[in-house]
Amino acid sequence: MDFFYFAKCPQVECSECPYKGRAIVYGPFTSRRRGVSLGINLYPTVKVCSFNCVYCFRGATELKTVEFTDLGVPTSAILKKSLNEAISQIGDFKSIDFSGNGEPTLHPKLSEFVKTVKEFAESNYSDVSVGLFTNSSMLFNERVLIAISSLDHVE
Repeated sequence: MDFFYFAKCPQVECSECPYKGRAIVYGPFTSRRRGVSLGINLYPTVKVCSFNCVYCFRGATELKTVEFTDLGVPTSAILKKSLNEAISQIGDFKSIDFSGNGEPTLHPKLSEFVKTVKEFAESNYSDVSVGLFTNSSMLFNERVLIAISSLDHVE
């Protein structure tokens, strides 16, 4: 297995994390604005991004593209399993954010994954927000705009 379903983040800087961006769900993190939150990584095996920023804590981009890219993992079933594993280990949280190892809006199944996570959050918690961190490079794309329209926040 080239990825982890869930990685409970150690108390180190992200650049020093032993999981190296290979977990589908990771956390928890404490945010001043959103409380305890989990991250969702749609590219747990290879960093896929439209940029190769020198300051990115994930290091160099392994697959630089502006094309929708599906590497086969995760699937909706794997994402649900990963979220269930996370809540069994950490319990309560207030926010779930698509972020991780690259640019989440490059994933062609983003809309499906947003629906999966929103349904998961609504069926397990009454007050969990779902959001996305983006470099904004794909926000011109209608497919992406539709996918993110039901999110509680986009940053």
